[in-house]
Parts: sequence; C-alpha cells; structure tokens
Amino acid sequence: MSNLPTPHWIDVAIGIVSSDDDFEDDFTKSNLRTNQNQNQQKNSPYQIELTQTTEKKASYDRYGFEITKNTDEKIFLHLLSRVGDEGNKQFSNESETSKAITNLLDPEEWNPKKRKYTPSKYTPSKNFRKPTKKEIKKELSRADKWIHMFANWEVYTTKKIKILDRRILKGIPDRVRGEAWKKIVGSDQLQKSKPNLYEQNITARNLTSEKIILKDLDRTFPEHQLFVQRQIQQKLYNVLRALANYSPETGYCQGMSFIGGLLLLYMEEKEAFYFFVKLLDDYHMKGIFQAGFPLLQYQFEEWKKMLRSHCPKIDAKLEENNVEPSFYAMKWFMTIYSNIRDFSGMAQVWENYLFRKNEFLFGFTLSLMKLSEKKILKMDPSYLLQQLQDIPNDFPISKVLEVYKKIKLSKDEKNRIQNLANNWLTQNGNSQKK
Repeated sequence: MSNLPTPHWIDVAIGIVSSDDDFEDDFTKSNLRTNQNQNQQKNSPYQIELTQTTEKKASYDRYGFEITKNTDEKIFLHLLSRVGDEGNKQFSNESETSKAITNLLDPEEWNPKKRKYTPSKYTPSKNFRKPTKKEIKKELSRADKWIHMFANWEVYTTKKIKILDRRILKGIPDRVRGEAWKKIVGSDQLQKSKPNLYEQNITARNLTSEKIILKDLDRTFPEHQLFVQRQIQQKLYNVLRALANYSPETGYCQGMSFIGGLLLLYMEEKEAFYFFVKLLDDYHMKGIFQAGFPLLQYQFEEWKKMLRSHCPKIDAKLEENNVEPSFYAMKWFMTIYSNIRDFSGMAQVWENYLFRKNEFLFGFTLSLMKLSEKKILKMDPSYLLQQLQDIPNDFPISKVLEVYKKIKLSKDEKNRIQNLANNWLTQNGNSQKK
C-alpha cells in the first residue's frame, strides 16, 4: 500500500487498523501524540493573546467534534447553567423541568410547531459508531486509488476525467482529502510558483481586520476539540490576517473563518493560505466577501430565475411571504454550506463544489428544494424562514447527491451561471479574469 501522511487531526489508518481498540481511544491517543510534538516546536513570531481554554473531558467523533448521546441531554447541558438555583430545584419534576427549559429556549433553538430541538450551531452526528473492518478495508482501498491518481494527475484531469468525476461524487476518503483538494484547486502549484507569498502578507498589519478576526475565533467550530486550543486558533488567525493583507479590497468578512477552519482540519497553515487565495481568485470569492457582497447579489438573481423555472410552487410560496434568497440562502452560497451539521456531508459538498464550481452549487441547492418541496409547501409562514434555513440538515448528503445526478440544467442556465463572475468583474472595471 502506498503511503501518504494523514491529516494531523485524524489517524484513520493507524487509529482503526493497527488494533481492535475503540476508535475514539485511538483517535485521542493520536491527537495527544500530535499535540506533544507540536508543543515542542518554536512558537510562531506572530503571536496573539488568546484566553487559555480549559480542556473538556468529552468523547469525539472521527472528525474531532464532541459526541452527544441524545437530544434531551444536549438540551439539558446547553441550558443547565441558564436555569439557575431555582430551576435546579424543579428538575425532580419532569413536567416543570420541561417547562423551565422551554421558557429559556430562543427561536433559533426551538421549533414550537414540531416541539423539536434544532440547534443553530454546528453539532456532530449523534449516530457516530466505530467503523467495521469491512468499511475500514474499503476506505483504505479507495485511498490507494486516489494516491495512484495523484501520481498521474494530468492524465486523470484530461483523458480519464470521467473517472475523477465519479470518484469525487462518491466522496474522497478522509486520509487523502486534503491532498486531493489541493490538487483540484491547484494551490500546490501556486505555492511552488510563489513560495514567499505567505510571508509577505503575514508580516503586514491591518488593525481593522485583526480586531474582527479576533472576535470570530471563538465562534469557529466551538465544539471541535482542536478549536478550543490556542495553537489552532493562532494558525487560523495567521491565515485570515494574511488573506486580509493579500486582498485589501476584500479584507476580512464573517464567514471566512469557517472556511479557514475547515481547511486547517485538512492541511497546514501555509497550505491553507494558498488554498484560500485560489478560492478568492479562481473561484471569485473576492466578489462574495467584498462589501455589499456584489457577486452574491448576481447569484441570488440567477437563483430566483432557476427556482421559478424548476420549482414554481416553492417560488410562489416564497414570493407570497416576501422571502428573498438573501434571507435563507446567505450561508449556503457564501460559505458553501458550512452550516451543515453532518461534517462528513459538508466536506463532500465542498469537494464537489471545488471540482464543479458554481454549477454544482446551484444544482445542489435545486436538489435540496426538490427533496423539500412537500415540506416547504406545508410550512407555517410564521416559521418559514427558520425552517427553510435548516433544510440542508434534513437529508443525508448522499440522498441529495442522488437527486443532483438527475438534475438537468439547460444550456442557457449553465452559460448564465458560468458568466456570473464575468459580469461582476466587468462591473468592477476588471474585464480580465483572475
């Protein structure tokens, strides 16, 4: 079997193949080894003052997110500190306890119609389980196929591109995901051609952006065991600060931290910077994050046309209730569905977007709408917006991708999607593609 360094936050091959021990224990041991090695390294010269977070004793899934046993426990832990002494006395009575908790929940956390807890922030899958030996063997076999493709990348991006397309749609194995993403966007080549770009931008100061970045650090994947540690926050701060200096017309915008955090789970600090540069330039995310979100406005106009054409009943309901795309689809389009609570599914959405770009983003969103049509049409107008924002979490990503495979966009629709960035560039007086 070919060898490839695994991401520092996961040890798929070693953790679940080398022994029959529980996966979570091996995952923890792997991270302890990594943290010990990292602590021995010299500190970055670009230090920031961050509050030292006390380590939480918890179980984590394979992606490093805290595992919650069930929904009721999640509610209890989330609200216990908010109930107070008087509330604690009521916990012997189930009815009064439920009432006390319900009174504390805000609209983002509680759906009164379904009486169902719907957390507004990312939470891991509650169905986490140890992979079977058969699944392990299959994942490692698929990883080997990807390693072979890396060695013959030019062939697989030209003559054998259909094979690459099919394997991306199936999902890239975690063991090779970071390397695959860098190959797809070409950030590894950018790093070779401009080796000093990161150092040039990390040394400059941008006090306005730095203050906003510092506020967002604690909000980025707050339930991930790495992101409560000073070291990973330092890396995220460095990447975002360098990006703000690289593209001063864009600066830093909320939403960039989640993308940066996602990248740091799969690659090193410097690699994440070059990767994000490719997103800003080749994927035109500058137009997404600039003041006023100019490219996002173009995307929303096109999305309204597509929704009207493919899902006229949903479009009519949203029009009737004055619900604009910017009300419910901001996170979908701006952060490429980083609000999906199933981390594995979110990563799969991302790699398909990286390969297919905006055509996938529109097709995937259309697939979600088609799957949710009956539910959306029955939604109470009072809770329409909140429930609409959360539909990406209603289905397994594999099911949405099955619908996506059947979506047929017209040639005119594809051309309009491809020209969105050109329209924005032209409006900005920059007709040359970056």
